[in-house]
Amino acid sequence: MTKGTFTKKFWLSILINFGGMLAVLTLARQVAGNSGVIYLTIASLWFIFLLFFNLKLFGGYVAAQWHEFAKNKWRNILYVVIVLVLLEVAVTVANLYFHQFIPSAKSAGIVQYEFSTVTIVGTLWGIVGGLGDLVAAFVEELAYRHESMYVFKSKGKLLTGIMVIVSSLLFGFSHYYNFNGSLIATMPYVIAGVILSLSYLISKNFWVPTLAHLLFNSLSILSALVLLGIQLVDVIR
Repeated sequence: MTKGTFTKKFWLSILINFGGMLAVLTLARQVAGNSGVIYLTIASLWFIFLLFFNLKLFGGYVAAQWHEFAKNKWRNILYVVIVLVLLEVAVTVANLYFHQFIPSAKSAGIVQYEFSTVTIVGTLWGIVGGLGDLVAAFVEELAYRHESMYVFKSKGKLLTGIMVIVSSLLFGFSHYYNFNGSLIATMPYVIAGVILSLSYLISKNFWVPTLAHLLFNSLSILSALVLLGIQLVDVIR
């Protein structure tokens, strides 16, 4: 396991995964204007880069953790289910309060890109977006849960607790554009970050929070796939 210190590797991960992501998404919005296709293309390419960047850094650890997950698969699957339920409940409940802090897209001057599901092409772009959500979940677990939190576990409970909070704040703030530029409105995702961090610490396995996060992010792509199936059946008829 990587030793938990503020190494160049740690700062590089923060710079690329947090700073780089917000910078690229900001640039993508400037380039795309109102075009969801252009924005999604740029964002998808960036997340693919992040995927390979993080696998280069942590690929061996990820593979080793998968073998450990399989050794106690039923216990770990139970952990995943429990974490997923906690995420759904916590984010839903927190959104009831923090939703009031989300400004309208118009007043914030932020475009929310959506694809019409009336056509098959629009649905296909929705699937691309859903795949991006899954890649993002995997990358976020490596960047925020592993490199920014779990590697500090050997340094004592105080530092680990501090890094749980710091990494969860970074995770929540990275969803800045999801909430029309309101940092306080990202708090439901900060809470989600804490839950995912604790699940990693308790289970001692990277794949527990990662699978829970992937399942949490899978709703959009599953919905798009079902809709695509319905559309294709209609075409065949």
